[in-house]
Amino acid sequence: MDPPGRVERARTAYHLAPRPAGAGKTWERSPLTRAKAIPAGLAPTPTEGIWWATLRTHPALNRRAHRRAATLRVGQAIINAHRRRSRTFAVTVERLCRAARVSASTLRRILSDLVRAGLLVKIASGRKKAKTETHAWANVWAMTIPATETDCPSPARERDTSIPPRTRAKLTPAAAAQRAYARHAKDHHQDLEPKAQRLDPSLTPRATRKQLKHLARCLQHHSPDALRTLGIQRLTRLTRCWFEAGWTVGDLLHALETRPDGTRWETAGAGGMHSIPAWFCLRLRHWQTPTGTPTEAPSATRERARSAEARRRDQERSQVLSAAAERSRRSFGPSLETKRRLLILRLGEDAARHQHPEVFHD
Repeated sequence: MDPPGRVERARTAYHLAPRPAGAGKTWERSPLTRAKAIPAGLAPTPTEGIWWATLRTHPALNRRAHRRAATLRVGQAIINAHRRRSRTFAVTVERLCRAARVSASTLRRILSDLVRAGLLVKIASGRKKAKTETHAWANVWAMTIPATETDCPSPARERDTSIPPRTRAKLTPAAAAQRAYARHAKDHHQDLEPKAQRLDPSLTPRATRKQLKHLARCLQHHSPDALRTLGIQRLTRLTRCWFEAGWTVGDLLHALETRPDGTRWETAGAGGMHSIPAWFCLRLRHWQTPTGTPTEAPSATRERARSAEARRRDQERSQVLSAAAERSRRSFGPSLETKRRLLILRLGEDAARHQHPEVFHD
């Protein structure tokens, strides 16, 4: 029997599954292919953080400082290239060298160390450009950790093995809504800060729906934590009529804590309420007309009151100035120029100058 060639030795060392004819990238990323390639005693890493902690504390990688630093840089580049959905990563040697700032020989030596330590498993080898007819494919790897007693063993490598679907910890609707708000607020914190934002009536229907969702996020950002447990779609439906009536985010925040007569509610927020939408509708019901439509926005009421006060002050100022001008005219009489014109009209210029020299004296 002939000794195995280089390809067979590599396939045996890396537990590579035979690539079916015409198989593409979908086959490389399938859970069945990944399960067949993982040897006994290893398990797929649940998260990148667990793999990173295992890499930092693995005794087989505890070497000199410069070698350890290069290994950690390669590990960080691997984490950045990792695809969470398929739990694999495919990246060329050149890209890994640039990302980790190491040479190609150093990178191959570090990858071999990670494979021997049980932290990397090659799923499928790369393909040359001549075989793919498009472009060259990189090697496909999977991040693994040594299996413990609590880890599930790797399934058998028969072709008829079926991999059970990956289970995810199901979140409650309230927790999922809070997580969605936190992710949105992390990227759009500055856009959520202004409370005077209102709906622009000149927008298209699609832009209006987008702005309504943004205003609902602003309300979640400034309101008590109770509103953050509502899904964005449901909160948008609850606040749509109010924003369409010209209310701002600050108006809704004011209405949720204050009655129309100015008195505040006895409880702050939705404490003690079983249903957050019911609490929201109960607080805003006092700001509705008998027909169920929203009343005038508090900000519009305050603006109208400020305008009326400004007009009243302008009228009072005009009256005061007119009265002062009238008193000045009565106290001092007509001006010197007016007296000259009156005397010229009544007596003529020569007679006026002769009889009243004090008026024409320069």
